[in-house]
Amino acid sequence: MGRSVSVPRDAEVFYLDLGEMFEGEEWDQNDWDWLQEEIVDSFMQWPSVETADEYIGDENHVLAKNGLAKFGISTYINIASVWVVPIEDGHNQYGDMIDITVLSKNWIAKTWPKVEKRWPNRLVRGGTMSNGNSFYRKID
Repeated sequence: MGRSVSVPRDAEVFYLDLGEMFEGEEWDQNDWDWLQEEIVDSFMQWPSVETADEYIGDENHVLAKNGLAKFGISTYINIASVWVVPIEDGHNQYGDMIDITVLSKNWIAKTWPKVEKRWPNRLVRGGTMSNGNSFYRKID
């Protein structure tokens, strides 16, 4: 149980228990760097994905992206959310802005399960109480 972790709107997400990953010890910058590298490696399965360093809001760190999606991480105490969000606007071959939401969501639906498989100890959020505390459970 813990506070709910920030996640961008329309995100596909899973959660990691950082306390369990780092065996309850105080994790440091080296652990954090390792985790981010492992997460980025999960996203780099596709040639179109490149590393990124930007934010959606104040708490959602984009670590990688392509023309269809942004991949990232958000943390709160010992829970990390790993997420992907669709990019909604793109350009056609004439340079006109077009809505690519459906294309983005379709690509995510096909690729996101491959990211999830690389994290067998992931959690899902079971629910959130009115005081903001959330409950997480391991994937069966």
